Amino acid sequence: MHNNEDIMDESMQTQDMDVGHEGQEEEVATDKPKSLVQLYAQRVERLAELKSKIAGYSTAVITHPEINMNRLRDLLAMFDIKADDPEFGLVFFSIQKMVALAALEVFRDILPNYRLKEKINEEEDEQNSRKKNFQLKKQTKRLREYEKSLIQLYRLYLNRLQRMVDAVSAGKAAKKSNFYEEMLSSQKARHRLATIGIKCMSQLVLSHPHFNFRQQLVEAIVQMMANNRHKDLADMCCQTMLSSQKARHRLATIGIKCMSQLVLSHPHFNFRQQLVEAIVQMMANNRHKDLADMCCQTVERIYRTDKLGEISLEAVKLTAKLVKQRDYRLDPKVLKTLLSLRIKEVKQKEELNKKDMRKMRIRLNLMSRKDRKRNKRMQKLDNQLLETEAQESQLRKLDFHTQILNQIFVTYFRVLKHQKELMFGDNSQLTDDHKWFKALLTPVLEGLSKFAQLINVEFFFDLISLLYELIRDKHLDSHQTLHCLHTVFTILSREGHALNIDFQRFYSELYVKLAEFGATADAADVEILLSCLNTMIIKRKKQMTHNRVLGFIKRLST
Repeated sequence: MHNNEDIMDESMQTQDMDVGHEGQEEEVATDKPKSLVQLYAQRVERLAELKSKIAGYSTAVITHPEINMNRLRDLLAMFDIKADDPEFGLVFFSIQKMVALAALEVFRDILPNYRLKEKINEEEDEQNSRKKNFQLKKQTKRLREYEKSLIQLYRLYLNRLQRMVDAVSAGKAAKKSNFYEEMLSSQKARHRLATIGIKCMSQLVLSHPHFNFRQQLVEAIVQMMANNRHKDLADMCCQTMLSSQKARHRLATIGIKCMSQLVLSHPHFNFRQQLVEAIVQMMANNRHKDLADMCCQTVERIYRTDKLGEISLEAVKLTAKLVKQRDYRLDPKVLKTLLSLRIKEVKQKEELNKKDMRKMRIRLNLMSRKDRKRNKRMQKLDNQLLETEAQESQLRKLDFHTQILNQIFVTYFRVLKHQKELMFGDNSQLTDDHKWFKALLTPVLEGLSKFAQLINVEFFFDLISLLYELIRDKHLDSHQTLHCLHTVFTILSREGHALNIDFQRFYSELYVKLAEFGATADAADVEILLSCLNTMIIKRKKQMTHNRVLGFIKRLST
């Protein structure tokens, strides 16, 4: 609750400034001229009476809003006072300002933080009450009457604020009402009145963004943003919308943090997929980089902490779907999250456990119908017990990791395929699509380099051919080229020797790259280079000729 002095403090701050400003308040000529001292005394006396009345209305409403809604109605009625007293023009501007600011404080205090039902059908309520043989409680009826009155008076207040803003608007808005033109002949006074209206609207939309008539407030503020005649009012509206956007951004940040904490602390609880999907979708938000980075960090933590791989599989599937939906136009950090996966082993085709269906069929034929039903129930119970065991199943882990790798490589190969179509197509100029794909190549090649030892043998030939085309046509930078070479040499260290491919071209490319590295080379690139040399010379020492080894040693020494 606000005290009487606190409510009226803001509305009374500039009252003394209004004295002596000619044209800001309309002066009505009288038959008997009065001195400035007499006019000032009359004005001070009238303002004191109005201040006391406005303060009384405001305090009564804030103290007991349900009982004193009539006082709020009386307060808003002071917007429309047009007295015949010639002296009334001396305080007209001050009345509008004090009532607007006082009503603002009242509504900021009593408005709830939720939306109210704007139309309450009393006849429908009575019919429902008769059908269900009960009547609404008196307290419920009073609450509905209060909410109905609150909405009506709030709408009235917004209309009066709009009238203040329209005092300086051009076009159709200015023709709606000539209320202030009759009472305030000064353009400066109408401008100050519109400023108060904009401030009140801005405070309402920022303090109660979820309450009724929000669209009306936002529309009025947005319309004023394009007012070229009154730059200060347009700037004020722009600041309001900017503040509103910042508030929504802070709210979204809190939401992302809460979802991240939930999925990390309770990854096996219900609605996990809904949380993961929301976080993965936000990773590709290019308008809010900080929120996207926060989601990427969350997904990376999921990959690092998920020992079984079930949640990681969901996230990887959603990431692959996201890449396809965005037509590969997304930030490279989305695919860079996949590098946080800790996968060292997957199922091989020859290692897949297959049941002996012949023995099982013979066993089932020997069982009676009752035994078969019992055996079926026991198998179902065993599966349920296996799922609830605290100890992780190695078979399930391998299965999840195998599916994850399949999703990753499908995504990588799609990116490389589209990259090839763009780079080796008819278009010779570097388009916007080229730039997106070139940036996306880095995490793809880094991923291939990391998971190269897990790539299926049937993809070796196509992958090596595509990587050589990328290197040969000079479409890659030094960092990307090293990852290509590392992928190729890792494949060579496995079953790659069985492929009918000339690897001399990759040795030559690495030999050329050695000359580009000096004391200022990037540490990460040096690490990849050393890994390439270790894979090529140490792990494949039986396939390396004596002269080739000497040639690389000489190049390293220079």
